Amino acid sequence: MRVLKNELMRPRYWGIHNPDWSICNKGKYQSPINIDPKILVHDPHMKHLNISKYQIDGLFRNNGHDLSLLINNTNTKPFFITGGPLSYKYTLYEIKIHFGDHDSIGSEHSIGGKKFPLEIQLYGYNGEINKNISQALSAPHGIAAVSILAQVTDHDNDYLDILIQAAMKVRLKGMTTPVLNFFPMEFLPVTPSFVTYEGSVTRPGCMETVTWVILNKPIHVSHNQLESLRSLTNHDNSGQSLMENNFRITMPSHGRLIRTNIKSKAKVVSTLQNGAVKRIKPERSGI
Repeated sequence: MRVLKNELMRPRYWGIHNPDWSICNKGKYQSPINIDPKILVHDPHMKHLNISKYQIDGLFRNNGHDLSLLINNTNTKPFFITGGPLSYKYTLYEIKIHFGDHDSIGSEHSIGGKKFPLEIQLYGYNGEINKNISQALSAPHGIAAVSILAQVTDHDNDYLDILIQAAMKVRLKGMTTPVLNFFPMEFLPVTPSFVTYEGSVTRPGCMETVTWVILNKPIHVSHNQLESLRSLTNHDNSGQSLMENNFRITMPSHGRLIRTNIKSKAKVVSTLQNGAVKRIKPERSGI
């Protein structure tokens, strides 16, 4: 099949565009994946997930593919992610935002086949055994990523609006703007429950060094806030194509173990649905 040059940077062609990214096509631990509630395995040994409550400074950037807040850990106290399935201390270095062109898509991960309109990802690197982020990206257990899914409501998310207002200042590819004194804990959902699995970063070169933690409660975002994000472009000239649908499609799980700290009774598992925890009984043929 002939592939046009301007198509080569689409996710399905990452392994073709650059041989160094071949794992994007051939890897067995690629992310994102669909989280099937019927196959979650309860792990009673996982600890409580701890996320720092410090404020952060960063540089918000439109890189043409997605939006990211690059954390400046030299100006503030280091922001750590620990506990849960993690055996090391991970230093937050980036927050990414993924969204779609309408309210039924946008998230990278899905729950029971359901996509969400927005997914925010907090990336931390294992600074205990790695000198820097680049080294951690290629090292086993080098990266931890916390995923927060969002559902649409009629009301703005006031604290998330800080990032959305920053996004309005970077409408074109390559634009940046500072974000100061931001408290990530303010927009995180209040829940001790999560799902975790071993996977990859969701951009080239798809390194399979990520422990994913997906929080089991969505935050809210308004339709108007989503429409603001959808007005951004992925080029450095106005009038070019919009950034919409800046997510990677779900990848095969290849039988990976997907663990949760949610206690199950009578083989009942919990998952995200309609803004609250819902218990779903597996079919008789299931686990």
